[in-house]
Amino acid sequence: MRRQFKNNWILAGMAFLTFSCQQENDISPKQLEVEIDEVIEVIANKFLSVIILGGDEKEPFSADLGNEENPNARMSFDESDEKGSRAMISCLRALDLDQTQMQQIRRLFFGFETCKSNVTKEYNGEIRRLISTMEEVRKGLLHQLRNEEIRPDEFRTKLEALRKRYQSVILEIREKHHEDLKPCIRGFVDRLPVVLGREGWTAFRGCIIG
Repeated sequence: MRRQFKNNWILAGMAFLTFSCQQENDISPKQLEVEIDEVIEVIANKFLSVIILGGDEKEPFSADLGNEENPNARMSFDESDEKGSRAMISCLRALDLDQTQMQQIRRLFFGFETCKSNVTKEYNGEIRRLISTMEEVRKGLLHQLRNEEIRPDEFRTKLEALRKRYQSVILEIREKHHEDLKPCIRGFVDRLPVVLGREGWTAFRGCIIG
């Protein structure tokens, strides 16, 4: 009887340890949602870059949109060289994924690229229209300068003020399209915990978050 009682305690202890380990490896849906949102935010900030170039007496205003100059060119998982896509791809390639997982990821990535291209096209169009407006103002100031209606230092001051004013507008445009881009990223990232498994998802998230 005593031996049976002792054995029952041992079995209960083993069951408790097994349950505890399972609890440690599991993640609640709420916590997973928080992790996914965090990853989406970090990835979104890697897209839609823009650098304003030129804008002086000799050079017109222009915009460097990085690797997003051709938004209609949807890249495959193996071809994309955009900063945001590269981050996702390199983190996924660092995992030991089997062929089935890679096939699923490639399908998800194609859907992401299709969605992203629409957002990027609209973003690029807004930025280019804004740069065109800035350039028209620069030409007007340049005309005043050459006609000696304003001094060179006034010309430079006005151009700098113009650049700063429109830089804030560009940030607003970028933020707006970031929100448009997040559903595209979510369509890709939402499925990763299932495709990668808990250990793979944790490694991917750690790679993205840094």
